[in-house]
Amino acid sequence: MKLNFFSLILFTPILLLSQQHWNVKDNVKWEIPIGTNGDLIQHPKSSIPFEGAVRSNLDPQKFLYRKEFPVNGPGSITATLLSFDEETYNLSTLFKDIRYSSEYQLKSGISKERSTYTAWIELTPIRMNPSGQFHRILNVEFDLNFIPNFAPPQLPPFTKNSVLESGQIFKISVSRKGIYKIDKNYLEKNLKINVANIDPRNIHIYGNGGQKLPESNDQYREDDLVENAIYVAGESDQIFNDQDYILFYATGPDIQTYDAGLNDYSYIKNPYSQKSYFYIKINDKPGKRISEKPEQFNPSFTTNQSLETIHHQKELTNIIAGDQCNHGTGQQWFGEELSNSRELDFGTEFSFPELDPTKAAKVSCVFATRATQGTQLIININDSKIVKNLSPISSYQCTYKFAENNSIKSDIKLNSSATKVNIKFPISSSDSEGWLDWFQITSWKNLIWNGVPMYVLNPEASSYQTTAYTINNANTSLTTWDITQPLNISSVKNNTINNTLTFVDESFQKNNQYIVFNAATSNAQPDFNGPVENQNLHMLDNLDFVIIYHASLKDEALRLLKHREQFSSLVGVAVDIDQVYNEFSSGTKDPTSVRDFARMLYSRNTRFKYLTLFGSASYDYRYLNTKNKDLNLVPTYETPESLDPIYGFPSDDYFGLLDNGEGENLNGKLDIAVGRIISRTIDEARIMVDKIIRYDTDPLTLGDWRLNNLFTADDEDGNTHFYDMDRIAIFNQEKNKNINQQKVYLDAYEQVSTPGGERYPEVTKAINDAIFQGNFVYAYMGHGGPTGLAQERVLQEPDIKVWDNIYKMPLMITATCTFTSFDDPSITSAGNLTLLNKGGVIGLFSTVRPVYADANYILTRDVFDQLYNIENGKHLTMGEILKRAKNKNGSSENTRKFMLFGDPSQTLAYPKLENEILSINDKPLSQSPDTLRALQTVKIKGRVIQPGGNIVSDFNGILNATIFDKEITLKTRRNDPGSNVSSFNIQKNIIFKGSTEVKDGIWEFSFIIPKDINYSFGAGKISLYASNLKDLDAAGYTDHFIVGGFKSDTLLNDQPPVVNLFMNNDQFANGGITDENPKIFAKISDDLGINITGNSIGHDLTAIIDQNSQSPIILNNYFKSKLNDFKSGEVTYPLKNLASGKHTLTVTAWDISNKMGSANIEFNVLNKDAVSIDRIYNYPNPFSKHTQFQFETNWTGIPLEINIYIQTITGKLVKTITKRITPDGYRITNLDWDGKDDFGSDLANGVYVYQIKINGELDGEIIKKQSKIEKLLILK
Repeated sequence: MKLNFFSLILFTPILLLSQQHWNVKDNVKWEIPIGTNGDLIQHPKSSIPFEGAVRSNLDPQKFLYRKEFPVNGPGSITATLLSFDEETYNLSTLFKDIRYSSEYQLKSGISKERSTYTAWIELTPIRMNPSGQFHRILNVEFDLNFIPNFAPPQLPPFTKNSVLESGQIFKISVSRKGIYKIDKNYLEKNLKINVANIDPRNIHIYGNGGQKLPESNDQYREDDLVENAIYVAGESDQIFNDQDYILFYATGPDIQTYDAGLNDYSYIKNPYSQKSYFYIKINDKPGKRISEKPEQFNPSFTTNQSLETIHHQKELTNIIAGDQCNHGTGQQWFGEELSNSRELDFGTEFSFPELDPTKAAKVSCVFATRATQGTQLIININDSKIVKNLSPISSYQCTYKFAENNSIKSDIKLNSSATKVNIKFPISSSDSEGWLDWFQITSWKNLIWNGVPMYVLNPEASSYQTTAYTINNANTSLTTWDITQPLNISSVKNNTINNTLTFVDESFQKNNQYIVFNAATSNAQPDFNGPVENQNLHMLDNLDFVIIYHASLKDEALRLLKHREQFSSLVGVAVDIDQVYNEFSSGTKDPTSVRDFARMLYSRNTRFKYLTLFGSASYDYRYLNTKNKDLNLVPTYETPESLDPIYGFPSDDYFGLLDNGEGENLNGKLDIAVGRIISRTIDEARIMVDKIIRYDTDPLTLGDWRLNNLFTADDEDGNTHFYDMDRIAIFNQEKNKNINQQKVYLDAYEQVSTPGGERYPEVTKAINDAIFQGNFVYAYMGHGGPTGLAQERVLQEPDIKVWDNIYKMPLMITATCTFTSFDDPSITSAGNLTLLNKGGVIGLFSTVRPVYADANYILTRDVFDQLYNIENGKHLTMGEILKRAKNKNGSSENTRKFMLFGDPSQTLAYPKLENEILSINDKPLSQSPDTLRALQTVKIKGRVIQPGGNIVSDFNGILNATIFDKEITLKTRRNDPGSNVSSFNIQKNIIFKGSTEVKDGIWEFSFIIPKDINYSFGAGKISLYASNLKDLDAAGYTDHFIVGGFKSDTLLNDQPPVVNLFMNNDQFANGGITDENPKIFAKISDDLGINITGNSIGHDLTAIIDQNSQSPIILNNYFKSKLNDFKSGEVTYPLKNLASGKHTLTVTAWDISNKMGSANIEFNVLNKDAVSIDRIYNYPNPFSKHTQFQFETNWTGIPLEINIYIQTITGKLVKTITKRITPDGYRITNLDWDGKDDFGSDLANGVYVYQIKINGELDGEIIKKQSKIEKLLILK
């Protein structure tokens, strides 16, 4: 791309403005035939069609050409398409549902990320001419002009202190609009205050109305809590007497306003709350009171009429939640379903007692339909009928729009105040379904007082300077308030003569609304919610991170806070979500309050970088579906769309869009990194915080797993996922050659037909084995869902639940559909499970709804592009990695569906130091590559160094070395018609794996190259990992050597390998019991070394279960040499889900000269649900001063309390031995006894009996088990 840039400096008396201009010439590099792109991941056909393509945010089926350019600051950008070359292409059949303009569409704009401004252009590189022929652009030339604006409009700054910081504060709530009354009894009964001790003049009521907050950052909203004007009867004597009371007006949680353009009321349901909240504050300062408006005379218009509306809206169901292949979503819930009854009668709900029948009424309705054929809605109102043809949906497929919203509007004459309304949804097809969203009638009424509060609004008055409103049948006890500004109510003076009340007010272009009521009659009382402790989030500043938690998870949130402050040296605060609601959304559970809180911190100091949402979320904000649990602990943001599974989704990105112009439609670039700990209970939260602290601080997490990455790709779809994943793997290898890769591509494995469908059992095994061995990152691309990965179910919930990798947890990246539907309270997704497992993953970059394969590739590639970057000597945190990758992709909806589940301030376990190889066989590495041959003894020397190159002379610990044979080429199998035979390269065959000591930063090790290498010549790889066994580690590699050929010297070796075989640990005895998930544990030695190359058929290190030689378990990669000894080592391998009963195990090993040794054992599998205590004895027996109790149990890896009760033969208890352990094997041996009783006295000689009891917890249930009674003999 050719980019010409120049600056034009303009001088003004006030500012120095810098205008920027670009002329851009570029060619669009189409990578594939354009007719093959465009479908969802459920049925994709290929990857991105051209280099740099992004998905359109407004129409995800379209690709856009996007370019970005840095600019000096805020301003405007103008883009002009000067010239282009194009070619025609026939897309008519493949793109029949996509609409393209006849001209190439060009858009431009300015985005901001923290303090950096970027100009962008987006071009739709396809057009369709009037005859239906498609064209695609090849070469293009743009002209771009940027004009700066250094003074963009700003909202007022946030206040530094909240009104909640001091005083007595009590929270109250209302569910609908109206006048509310608080009397002495209410104060004493609910607030528990002695009213004799307060001055009623110092009573305040605060609240912001309680409606949904605006989503755009540019739109004004109240900051903190606003004091409302209220009326306090009898306050002038400074005593709250029995007859005194408070009156205030509340709008309720929903927004009902007059829309002059429609000449009708609009009604917006609050999707987050069914109540509005207010705060009573009592202090020593006078409160705000309702003032009287200046009296008006000589009205220019007189009216005795008002516009009245009745709105019917029940929120009963989130209809897409009922679809088995989708999840509840969005902000719109629906009411009555007409799929079965087909008819709805409103009874007397729509009654207009003072109706003016001469004026037309307005009928409006929204109704959703799900049918592939056209349907009708018939509305009968008295004698009138409204018929509306309803739009069908295009398909019943999962990713298509679930239902279609239909809006109905009509003007009719109501001939009776008792209006009868009936809705019918006739059957058009057997599968048609329908739901009413809302129904409304707006009519004119005559102003006649009937004893209940009366709302008055007459749009006709806005054409006149002043208006007189007259109400008949009135009395002198009525009060009129102007409620046009609900937070600043004012009273209007009434004049009542001959039962006619008149009030006059200014009205020109105002559309004022009033309420007329009798203050003396009983008005509704607000609900009491309780006292509020003083708080002041508005004072916070200079923070690096914030944790927002639900009160039920407080202890664990505070523990995470302490850890980040101590371990990461970050400055942060943990905040209760209710405190955020109190100060930023007037108490309602509005997710925008979280965003506004973050925006306040960001606006004060861009040091603020991380927001952790500590708790689960739910699309059911108001807990309308009581069949599920209420799991909306810390809310997410749901897009408004509620019927389309592509456009309706949750996204925590909303909370990171903090600049002006951002927020609405999830538009903009992320300014902070946002992550979520999706714990639903305190136990789940504890598991996650334990994992984080263990990952950061436990020396047992140090290991060469930190150099492993696992890549898995789905099959079919024209090898889309295979190609994309392998491109990313190659890119990752180029970015960091320290990394060792394992590629588990489905189509490279045997596919097995089962009654349940096609399966890849070896893929499942390979994934689970890799997780057990440990990986730094695990990435998957392809099909998937909330129950697991791939149509062949290669990874499912049962697999995840038994992952045993608590010290080797990866960052997991799942570029698939809906793997983590965290906001659905009816399920626990596979993504959730990876986090809730005590092992599992440390963080999850995952999707929450259906996504596009090509966009997944782009984002995943950009994640790996950021993964190993270092800035200012530090690696990026998980949150920063994903934030930057997302920001490279604009505001596409696909990107917004990827979320970080984990702590955004978490830095991954990158080795901080380097291993440098100095020589191979005493030949400096800087010289020409050495050649290593089969049966040759190799000596390698090196050191641990700082990234700058200086030796770390105080580094003492262990070096783990892995020597790889040459890279090999494998092929996929074309197991399905939708797959192709393709090749890929991988370096996986291991020549040697061992460890040696590091002393003062220096290390050295030797080994013999096995006979079974590939004798052809090519570059091998030495992978090195060192740790000081405390808190410091180092990584290194070299491929500057050749592997191949054969060393002719004869090695003297007549002895085969020696194999000692156990289960879990070396305490196991042959024939012992295990649970259903035991580990093979073998100790193997040989005078030359063990062959683990995997190059020669039949010479692998293998395990065979139950003599099934057709399905051997390859253990090559699980063998680890002993420290400083390449001739012996150990194997640990996890078995999963073994059937109950007796089994046999055979392990066979070969040495490097191809001599074989083996061992056999038997073991008895007992399910953990059937707790067993077996093979009980004490040794020695008889004894005099010491014996040790031993027994076997199938409970391992579970904290146990063990009690041994020792009694005389008459039954007298003389000694209780208690021990708490978490066994790693099945034989418990370390239970010692000195022969003394509970008081420390020696027991007499003789026979005693003993019984062992164990207690443990399994899946939240306490389980107990006791053994049979055994005997022992004390003989001194």
